[in-house]
Amino acid sequence: QQPKMDAVASRRAALEDKRRRLEQIKARRNQRGTEQQKQTESSSSENNAASSLDEYIDGLLAAPKPALPTQTDATDSTTPVGKEDVVQKKDETVQKKKQQQEQISTASVVAVAHRPAVETFEMGTQTDDLLPAWGDDDDDKNENDEDNDGTQNDVNEEAEERKIADHENDNNNNKDEVNVEVAELTSDQREVYVQTPKFGQFLHVASKKMEKLLIDTPSVAEYLWNVDYTKERTSEEVKIGADDGAGMVSARAVYQCNEWTSGRKATCIDWSNTYKELLLVGYHQPKSSTTLPLPTPTVDPSTMSASAQLSNMVPNSASMHKGSIAAVTDGLALVWNLALTNRPEHIFTCWSPVIACKFHPTEPHLAIGGCHSGQIVLWDVRAGRLPVQKSALGITSNAAVRGHNYPISALEVTDGGSALVTSDTEGKLNFWSLSNLREPAESLTLSSSNISALSVSADSSSILCGDDNGSLYSIMASSASATSTSARSSKRLQKKFETSDETGHFSMITAIATKNSGGSNRSGQFAKGAAGLVLTCGVDWTTKVWAPAYSESPVLSFLSHSYDYMCDVQWSPTHPCVFATASSNGRLGLWNLASSLEEPLSGDGIRVGGEALNTLRWSGDGRRIAVTSGDELHVLGLTEDVTKVKGEEETQMMENFSSRKLFEP
Repeated sequence: QQPKMDAVASRRAALEDKRRRLEQIKARRNQRGTEQQKQTESSSSENNAASSLDEYIDGLLAAPKPALPTQTDATDSTTPVGKEDVVQKKDETVQKKKQQQEQISTASVVAVAHRPAVETFEMGTQTDDLLPAWGDDDDDKNENDEDNDGTQNDVNEEAEERKIADHENDNNNNKDEVNVEVAELTSDQREVYVQTPKFGQFLHVASKKMEKLLIDTPSVAEYLWNVDYTKERTSEEVKIGADDGAGMVSARAVYQCNEWTSGRKATCIDWSNTYKELLLVGYHQPKSSTTLPLPTPTVDPSTMSASAQLSNMVPNSASMHKGSIAAVTDGLALVWNLALTNRPEHIFTCWSPVIACKFHPTEPHLAIGGCHSGQIVLWDVRAGRLPVQKSALGITSNAAVRGHNYPISALEVTDGGSALVTSDTEGKLNFWSLSNLREPAESLTLSSSNISALSVSADSSSILCGDDNGSLYSIMASSASATSTSARSSKRLQKKFETSDETGHFSMITAIATKNSGGSNRSGQFAKGAAGLVLTCGVDWTTKVWAPAYSESPVLSFLSHSYDYMCDVQWSPTHPCVFATASSNGRLGLWNLASSLEEPLSGDGIRVGGEALNTLRWSGDGRRIAVTSGDELHVLGLTEDVTKVKGEEETQMMENFSSRKLFEP
C-alpha cells in the first residue's frame, strides 16, 4: 500500500504546482490588460488633438472672401486727386494685394495639409491595431511586436490552462480507479473468446489476409522470376537438366500443417475450377488413431450457451481449433491456398479416412469425398467442418445392398457437376445424383474384378476402369439405360480389353488418364488421333500408352529403370504431348512424346520428397503440378520448355507413332 500512497501524494503535489502556475498566468494577463488600457487613453488624447486641429481648419475655410474693386472705384480713379491721396491709395492697394496673397497661400497650404490629415486620421481609425497614424516607425514596430508576443503568449497560456483543467478532470475521474488492475486472460479463456462465432470468424479471416500479404510463397511469384529464355544454355546446364530435371522447375513450395496432418498420408488431390489458387487434399487416418485421447474441455460446458457448445464441438471450417468431435475423427480433407504454406484455408472432417475427393466444378463452396467406409460425403464451407450430406452404408436394415459396402477406390464428377461416378474395391460401380445421396441412381458390378482405378472421358460418353489383375475395361451408356428410369441395375455395356501377358499390365493398375478434350472424329465410343490416347500405370513398374480407337492392346510401354512402383500418371491439360508420372522412389517424371518415345524430358526424374509420391494433378493452366509425398503437398512451377507448345508438336507426335508402325492415324 505504501507505494500507492506515495504515488497519490506525488500526483497531488504536481496538481498544486500546476494550480500555482495557473494563478501566475492569470496575474500576468491582468497586468497586461492594465497596460493596454493606459495605451488606449493616450491614443484617445491624440485623437482629441486631431479633432481640434480639424475644427481650426474648418474655421479657416469658413472665413469671408476678400473684397474685389468695383465699378465706382474705377470711376473715382479717373478723377484727378492729390499727391497724398495717390500715396494713400497705393499703400492700400499694396496692403490688399498682400492680404490676398496671404489668403491664397494659406488656403493652398490648408488644402495641401487637409487632405493627408483627413486620410491619415481615417486610416488610423480603421487599422488602429496594425498601422499607427503618427509617431516613430521603430516605436510602432516594437509596439506591434509586443502585441503579437502578447497574443501568442495568450494562446499558449490558454492551451496550458486547458491542459491543466483536463488533467484535473482526469485525476478527479481516476481517483476511484487507482487500485484497479487489468487481469491477463489464461490460455483457456483466450480459447473460449476465439471460439465465439463472430469474433472467431473475424480473427481467422483477418489473420489469413495478413499472412497472405506477409508470407513470401515462391509458387505464387514463380513467373516473376528474372529468367531469360532467349539465353543459350551451356553444355553443363544441359547436362544437369538431363540428369535430374531441375532446370524444368522454376519454383517449388511445400504445404504442411503438423497440427492436423502429422502421422497421416495424403491420398488425393484436386484443383478448384473457380479459384485457381485453391487445392483440395484428402488424408488417411493417422497412425495412432486408435490411441488418440479425447480432448479435455477448456471450460465447463454447463457455463456455455448452446451455440458456444456447438461451436466448440464442431468449429467453423476456416478455424484451426480442434473441436471435441473433429479432433478424434479419422477422415480429413484440407483446402490449401497457394499463398499459405503452413495453414489450410478450410478444414473438413468425417468419421472415415478420405480416399478420393473432388471440388464441385460449378459450385466452388462444395467439396465431395469418398471414404474408406464406402460412403460418399458432401461438405459445404458455409456450414462448418462436418458433411452436410452423406450416403447410407452399403447394407441396410432389409439386407439390400444399394451403396458401397467396401472402400471407395475412385471418384469422378460428370455431366457438369450434376452426376457422380464412384467405384469400390469389390468391383462395384455406382452412378449418383448429387441432389440425392441416399442411394445411387444406377449400379454396375464387374465380374470377378476389384476396381483400382477409374477415369471418365471428356464428354462423359465412356468410362475406363482398371482392376487389381491389370485388366482394363470400358463402360458405355446404352439406349436401354437411358429409357429405363425405374430399374436400379444398370444397362450399360461392358467391354474388357483383350491383351496378352506380354503387352498388358500383369499386376494392379494404379491410375488411368484420359485427355480433357474429346475429338470430333470417333471410332465407336473412342476418339481418334491424339485426343483418344489413354495412359495407365501400375505396380509392375510400367507406364503404358493406349489408343482404344485403333487397338485393344497398348501401343507403347515405358519401364522404370529403378524398378519402382508407378503410383500415378496424368496428361497435361494444355500440352497434347506432355504427361507426368509419380514414382514410389519419390521422383517426378516428365515426358514429351513429340520429342522422344523412349526417354523422358526429366532424365532420372525430379526429386520431390523423401517418401513415395502418392498422387499428382496438373493445374488448369498447365503451368503448375501438385504432388503429395507422405503428409506433404508439393507444388512445382514448370518452365515454358515444358508447358508451351512449340510449333506442330501434336502432328510430330502422331508421325512418331506412325513411323514406328504402332498404329495408323
